[in-house]
Amino acid sequence: MTTWSEPLKCSGTCSRAACRPPAVFVAAVVTLLPVTVWPAHRALRGYRIVKAIAKAPLVDLRTRASGLVKLRGTAQPAPALPGKGPATIVWYSGSSRSGSKRSTRTTTDNFLIEDDHGRCAVETAKAEIVPTRSVHSEGFLDQSRSTSEKIVQAGDPVFAIGELRRGQPLPAGLSAASCQLARRGGVLLVSGSPERHVTVLYTSWTVVHMLLGLLCWGALAFGAWAHVGSYPPSAGSAVMTFLDSLQTTPLQPEPGREHRLWNEVDEGKRDAEPQPD
Repeated sequence: MTTWSEPLKCSGTCSRAACRPPAVFVAAVVTLLPVTVWPAHRALRGYRIVKAIAKAPLVDLRTRASGLVKLRGTAQPAPALPGKGPATIVWYSGSSRSGSKRSTRTTTDNFLIEDDHGRCAVETAKAEIVPTRSVHSEGFLDQSRSTSEKIVQAGDPVFAIGELRRGQPLPAGLSAASCQLARRGGVLLVSGSPERHVTVLYTSWTVVHMLLGLLCWGALAFGAWAHVGSYPPSAGSAVMTFLDSLQTTPLQPEPGREHRLWNEVDEGKRDAEPQPD
């Protein structure tokens, strides 16, 4: 394989992608890779939730069923501590904006789902919560001030999807529960909104994340094609030339078609062409 170590200079005719040193290109790919993985992960997560809503069997807390199940009941707070009254809100997430300042707050208290046959614990930190109600307000005279609140109140009807587990340690403060609803296959959902609404919501976001993921992967693939394709196909492959340059001259830019190895490729093509009689 042909190698080189002399400094190379980009000309104005090569593309920006081609003129980047190979080490810089690899660093850029590694940096951007999480951005491309995130929408794909969110799309897969949304698909699993939509599939679980459609296929998970509806059970009550008498069941001994295994796998993903669907429960219906009411949201209930954890038992109140001595000297405190019962909570009226089991889950809250709020954000406020005042000019350039923003603040958010989300409750981390675990809560219960209750039906006619018992109580089931839900670990809030591991669950996706769709609120019973959402409120957004803006300042009447000052549009730079706004507040958003998402709430699940005690006694609100909810449905939940997850794996029903019995005989395992329960989250702190939920010893009154007879079982726990746990995450399985990335799915643990508690919703105060109707199932149809949640299905439409997650289907829409799944499509959006899927399209965003395809766009990100397409942009990354095009950048790789533009950069690696600018290398002369030494040993029959531009990829091999790119890997060779990554080892020998990682911080020197690739000058595209003006690289001297392209002369060898072009001369080889001319020699292979049939000569006129």
